[in-house]
Amino acid sequence: MMHDDLIIERLRQERGRMQPVELASLLGTLAEAGLSQGTLVTYFKRAFTDIPLPVMIKTGSWNRVSSGEMSDEEFDSLLLPWLGKKQTG
Repeated sequence: MMHDDLIIERLRQERGRMQPVELASLLGTLAEAGLSQGTLVTYFKRAFTDIPLPVMIKTGSWNRVSSGEMSDEEFDSLLLPWLGKKQTG
């Protein structure tokens, strides 16, 4: 089991290197509970504090974490403005 702070650091390291879907898949392998809507929102919001909460809430309709209609492509498009590049500073 990986500690929460290490999971968050690992996600931050991969920002800009992986597509959002790939980051979520990585989270699913690192988090003890696996990938769920709650896990996704909790860890992504902690790792990537610049993503607005309403955007993170929208990810709950992604078909990998719920019975929602959001496709992988839509998930990537939603989050790429924040995750498509390394955060500076």
